[in-house]
Amino acid sequence: MIKIRLFALILTLTMAFIGLQPTYAISASDIQQSVKSKSEIKHVLKKFAIAMAAVGGSGIILYLALRTYKRFREKEENIETCCIDVKKDLSTPETIEDATKLFIEKF
Repeated sequence: MIKIRLFALILTLTMAFIGLQPTYAISASDIQQSVKSKSEIKHVLKKFAIAMAAVGGSGIILYLALRTYKRFREKEENIETCCIDVKKDLSTPETIEDATKLFIEKF
């Protein structure tokens, strides 16, 4: 349950951050002016750098989320493995009564 809530929180924050980015409308005169200006390459490189920073940030967020998930998963596995009795016979029961008895003993 904690994993789902943690994932939902990270996803919500990421979506909120992406949704708050400003957007601007471009008119025809803006396009003509940008074509004429010599700083167009700088503008394109700036946008590219922003996009790559967003990709890198998303990668870091995913890495940290998966690492945190792995830590929680390992803790749960350690709890489950400490309580299992591995000395019991794990062969398949031959009758329905044996199967029922084995089910009740295990769970």
